[in-house]
Amino acid sequence: MLIMFMNQALEPYIATEIMTLHYTKHHQTYVNGLNAAEEAYASTDSTAKKISLQSALKFNGGGAHILDCTVRTRSLSSFC
Repeated sequence: MLIMFMNQALEPYIATEIMTLHYTKHHQTYVNGLNAAEEAYASTDSTAKKISLQSALKFNGGGAHILDCTVRTRSLSSFC
């Protein structure tokens, strides 16, 4: 489940501009990469192609790249 909070919710600890930059540029790059890899995976019947796409799926969809999107909350006091 995705829980969103306003980028300014972490002020003064993390500047709103930093949060905005992170989620509109850096994080969005991983989301776009994951979406492209998932579309390519779904549209091919080639086992070799599916195997070659696994690294892109893992890189863009694994670890903190997507995980941090799921732990965003509405207030600093409940930030994970």
